[in-house]
Amino acid sequence: MTNPAPSRDSNPSSPPPTLYLALFPSTPITQGAELLWIVGVVGFGKLSSYQIGSLLHPDGKPTDTILDTLPTHDAKKLGQLQVTYRPDLIQTVDWGQCAVDKANPNTIRLFSPDELESNKLDAVLEHTQRNFQWDQYSRANGGRVIEVLSEHTCQGFMQGYTLTGRTALFPSYESFLGIVHTMMLQYSKFVKIAREVSWRGDLPSIDYIETSTWARQEHNGFSHQNPSFIGAVLNIKPEAARVYLPPDANCFLSTIDHCLQSRNKTNLVIGSKQPTAPPTTQPSTAA
Repeated sequence: MTNPAPSRDSNPSSPPPTLYLALFPSTPITQGAELLWIVGVVGFGKLSSYQIGSLLHPDGKPTDTILDTLPTHDAKKLGQLQVTYRPDLIQTVDWGQCAVDKANPNTIRLFSPDELESNKLDAVLEHTQRNFQWDQYSRANGGRVIEVLSEHTCQGFMQGYTLTGRTALFPSYESFLGIVHTMMLQYSKFVKIAREVSWRGDLPSIDYIETSTWARQEHNGFSHQNPSFIGAVLNIKPEAARVYLPPDANCFLSTIDHCLQSRNKTNLVIGSKQPTAPPTTQPSTAA
């Protein structure tokens, strides 16, 4: 029969762990549980710098400083507002006028990872502006363009924005949309489950514009090409996702108009940031 390994109590002369000696060189160890507790306190000790104790009572309940910020009327509680779970359709306009922003100054945004002008979409700045919170001249002036060099942040912004019933566009290069591949898939799954909840209404679609694709070898073709995102969208069931490849500018505008009106979809529109051949369709037939 094998003898059990000796415990610290049965062998008090065995040396204490190196980690403990480094932290508490003059304190003896009596039990293994004590070591775990002490190391745990040390590990979480850094959290004290956040002064969480000033926000909580000893019994763990929030202080009045926190409770006073919460709305007391249901009309001001986010979860009680119908707009958060029964959004209305966006008010679309004649896409031939390219004036979506004029008709919807407060219900549409462009989330762009620092690629708005390189994607030849800077004409939108003739109708609105960027909204940089750090810039005193652009913040809180109604700008509908959120431009930040973080695809993850843009994706999160777009998801939260559309969940409140509003509409968004996310233009980016083909290779960089792959950065939010899994975020897009997980959100699509969320929308699928949300449609099975009786009290939740339809949600505006999330809309991507993809440029610099594998089909065009440009000056940065090798580094800026990766068709994995289109494959990821195609792997989603057809009732939840769409991929569009409009052949010319008129069809592209018509497609964007369709995507902005759609609900509960993940829409991917493939385009080109470079000038192409003149449109082969008329506005009346592009749809």
